[in-house]
Amino acid sequence: MMVAVKEFKQFANDVGVTYIEREEHDHAKAGNLNHAMALTDGELICVFDCDHISYPYIFTGNGGLFP
Repeated sequence: MMVAVKEFKQFANDVGVTYIEREEHDHAKAGNLNHAMALTDGELICVFDCDHISYPYIFTGNGGLFP
């Protein structure tokens, strides 16, 4: 499992994505989201679960819905 995390961190770095992790693992997904939101300042937040398959146009197709 640790090898997969190391590889994913490298992949995130290669594509310009910030990989955020917590020391504690309490409150499951809600705890992870609260932790990440405290460290970021984006206007939109998009969460993908590991079993989520998104359409390629998810950002360009939905971005116009927000002012």
